[in-house]
Amino acid sequence: MNTGLQDAHNLAWKLTLAARKMAASGLLESYSAERRPVGLDVVENTSRALNDVIAQKINLPGIKETQLLIGYRNSEIVADERSGIDPELPSAGDRAVDVDELRRPFVAHALRLRNLIGDGRHVLLGYISNDPKELDLLADLLDLLKAATGNNAAGFAITASGQTLPIQERVPILTDAGAQFRSNYGATPGMVWLIRPDGHIGWCSQSPSSSSFTAFLLRIFLKI
Repeated sequence: MNTGLQDAHNLAWKLTLAARKMAASGLLESYSAERRPVGLDVVENTSRALNDVIAQKINLPGIKETQLLIGYRNSEIVADERSGIDPELPSAGDRAVDVDELRRPFVAHALRLRNLIGDGRHVLLGYISNDPKELDLLADLLDLLKAATGNNAAGFAITASGQTLPIQERVPILTDAGAQFRSNYGATPGMVWLIRPDGHIGWCSQSPSSSSFTAFLLRIFLKI
């Protein structure tokens, strides 16, 4: 069942773009490229588990069957433009790791990342220092994303606790109060991630630019 749900989640946002005539050539074909290896792996593991049961071996459920560790790092529609990054950290193609203790100005309760992503939209996340150029660039990238998605996108600037960014209307600001985002993502100032509607990281960069982001978006969308 988990495999079927993830199949649907992977395909739904791609079909939506195709139906709206917004999908780049090859986007629908990426469904097979990303999900067929998962299906083959599930069949292989199921067959092995069945053989173990028949042979009266111990068969304990594992996290692999939950599909939480499934990733698409080799997919042609993801891109990780960072270098020197620990391979254990979330990379393009991996499921976005949840974090909590994200706080907004004048809001009492903390937010979780999982509550900010999904809902059929692409979400841009930037880890921002006090350098105003980083926030301006993130806002420019978000404008590009909204143009590509028909405004079906969101973005958030995440900053370390103790830093103060100017209040503006282009990008909401979140404080990484518990430093979980920095730790879980290996975040450094200026780094940006794009989270797909299925909860996987589509693109990330430690030195993003409008041109590199546009080039990536054209892998997904028909036009910007």
